[in-house]
This record gives sequence, structure tokens and C-alpha cells, in this order.
Amino acid sequence: FGTYHFNINNHYRSISTQQKQSLLNEAIESRNIKEAILLAEALVLESPAVWRLLGHLQQANEMDAQALAAFYKAIDHDPN
Repeated sequence: FGTYHFNINNHYRSISTQQKQSLLNEAIESRNIKEAILLAEALVLESPAVWRLLGHLQQANEMDAQALAAFYKAIDHDPN
């Protein structure tokens, strides 16, 4: 469960951090899990604190292996 597999064709990687955060909030509010995952994946490269959220999003998307990998990354980043 240690390896997280990022979506290869993530068009959100090229936008600003602020745009990613804003769009991520909108995607979560509208329960658009797949878009939220893409946005969180793009954002976690700049802000490792997002790993925990990404784990929850993958869990909601019923991608248990991805969720566990993200949670392990979150623990690596912040063991508390």
C-alpha cells in the first residue's frame, strides 16, 4: 500500500495553487469526487498536508488501495 499512483493526464497541474484550492473547495462542495481527486493530486505536490484529504477522497471513491497509500503518505509527512 505504500505507492500512490497519480493520474497521468492531470490538467490541473498547470494552474496556480490558489486556483487549485478554490476549485478543490468547489468540487468538494458539489460532491464531484473525481475532480476533487485530480485537484488534490495536483495540490499535494505543492502542499504535502493535502495527503490526508486525498486519502479521504479516494476512500469516498471506493479506491481503498489509493486511500491507504495516501494515508501512509500523510503519516510520513506528519506522524501526529
